[in-house]
Amino acid sequence: SAYKAEKKVDDLLYVMFTSGSTGQPKGVPVSTASANCYARAMIEACGIGPRERWLQPVDLHFDVSMMTVLSAWLTGGHIIAIPSKQSPFGPRFVKKFAPVENWTSVPSVIARASALGMLGAGSMPGLKRSFFCGEALPSDMAAQWQAAAPDATIYNLYGPTEATIALTWHRFNSAKDSQRAITPIGIALRGSKARLAEDGEIELGGPQVFHGYLGNPKPIKTYLETDADGTRWYKTGDIGEMDADGTLHFKGRKDWQVKLRGYRVEIEEVEAVIRKRAESALVAVVPAGAVSGNSYERLCAFIGTEVDAALLKAALHEALPDYMVPSDFVALADFPRNANGKIDRNALVALAEAL
Repeated sequence: SAYKAEKKVDDLLYVMFTSGSTGQPKGVPVSTASANCYARAMIEACGIGPRERWLQPVDLHFDVSMMTVLSAWLTGGHIIAIPSKQSPFGPRFVKKFAPVENWTSVPSVIARASALGMLGAGSMPGLKRSFFCGEALPSDMAAQWQAAAPDATIYNLYGPTEATIALTWHRFNSAKDSQRAITPIGIALRGSKARLAEDGEIELGGPQVFHGYLGNPKPIKTYLETDADGTRWYKTGDIGEMDADGTLHFKGRKDWQVKLRGYRVEIEEVEAVIRKRAESALVAVVPAGAVSGNSYERLCAFIGTEVDAALLKAALHEALPDYMVPSDFVALADFPRNANGKIDRNALVALAEAL
């Protein structure tokens, strides 16, 4: 169990390897203390009761699965695991194994379930809570899930593996959150901290933050720093903004910041407009035609349904500046995904470059 890190942790609970979506997979040692801090704060924040049922359509190699495992362990809950490939059919399983109080998955499952006609109004009446983590949660998709599970509270959680599953949380409010394309990632759980660096990078601090990667594959100072009071801070590589009340909003990856011919483009904003105009929940926009650094010549939109590209492009010109309108629209019946079920944007970039 021993490993080299900034500090050897004696109460090692498990090692979770990152998906590699932003680089070479790295082993993240998670201590019992960190896991306890996360789970107890979540149970308190969300009011999770004893002996509840959890539907888990997430594979165990993805740390979102530990969200369910730890919460169930500490409350005497019951876990119903289904294959991750069956996650878009989740509403059927909610009915089959009723009562099911809790659901946990990545947000893009909503789009896939919608495309399969699984999200009829009131189709999951027994759910009390739905937890989404691992990807940005579009507000329109959250509202669609809310309509299917009218009695459920939707929680948007944020946090990389390095901060033990999730460190911030936000309770979805359709009236307020629909004003933004992406649901806020919220505030830090009890006992933890979140802040923005001068360049807007999200930094997470407290006992949930790990001590260093397995075998130290990169210099610790590049991603961890410790305050004078001993608080560990992890530099996430994500960009955010913070409201006056401390609510955090995810704005994208530092390494996915895009400029098109000198203009800064918010990819999420483009995706939100396309979802509305194309009437498809499954949309991903990626840059193509790299010029230098993070500067590109064009955008390419991948959509989970067939569209009339000319009509869609005309509609987008009415809602977006010309430079934000993708030059290519590609219908994909099945989006490429990484090992954790997230949309593999690097694979989409490769497809876009081949057009």
